[in-house]
Amino acid sequence: MNQSAISIFVKLGYWDVYRLNVVLTAIVFRMILYIWGFMALLWLALSALLLFRPSQEQDWAVITQNASSLEWVLALPLLFVFVLPLLSARRVMRDERVKRGISYQFSDAGIHIETCVSKTDLSWAAIRRVTELRSAFLVFTNPRIASMVPKRCLNSTQSVTDLRELFRTHVAKTKLRRD
Repeated sequence: MNQSAISIFVKLGYWDVYRLNVVLTAIVFRMILYIWGFMALLWLALSALLLFRPSQEQDWAVITQNASSLEWVLALPLLFVFVLPLLSARRVMRDERVKRGISYQFSDAGIHIETCVSKTDLSWAAIRRVTELRSAFLVFTNPRIASMVPKRCLNSTQSVTDLRELFRTHVAKTKLRRD
């Protein structure tokens, strides 16, 4: 691993902010999404059973008419997870601090963060977990608060590897890809 600091300037785009909002919303509503998934599976199983079970046409019509509102209820979590973050991403992109970008410096000593209004040094103990997505790292300082570090902001694949190794070394809870 390279012992020097890894410096990154991050200027998030609209879709970066949207993806981060979707992930954080899914984390917040995780239990509701599990329940919703279970209910959706039950509804699909019931639909399949009624479709393949020989019954009178009147029976099928009554059941499908009574279950029609359930289809809308099953769509609500999709609205919360995928549509509402579209609106909040637009609001976040209006913030001048997000427009100007954030500078990160990762080293064995910790993380130095600099915005247009502040400078902060975080020790590695302040980082609860790091999750690697296909296109970015999510650095959680709280179970529901994360900073996004897009891989496109890193200079090379070696920088991605070095940053991944820093996370593995200093953060106990990580979900990182293999090199």
